[in-house]
Amino acid sequence: MKENKGKEILELLKGNYKIETAQDLSITLKDMFKGALQEMNAEFDESMRYSKYDKTTSKTNYKK
Repeated sequence: MKENKGKEILELLKGNYKIETAQDLSITLKDMFKGALQEMNAEFDESMRYSKYDKTTSKTNYKK
């Protein structure tokens, strides 16, 4: 029988982050992945040749 790793992870998160609601879980996941998402976004911008400081560049190559 296959173990449910997701359930085990959720139980660990509940214990370590005091998750009681879906909103608590959402906040926790955002906090956990914030750094990775920022890094991925920076890599994407670099690959699209967007300047980090150029506010005049129109980012039109994205899904709405």
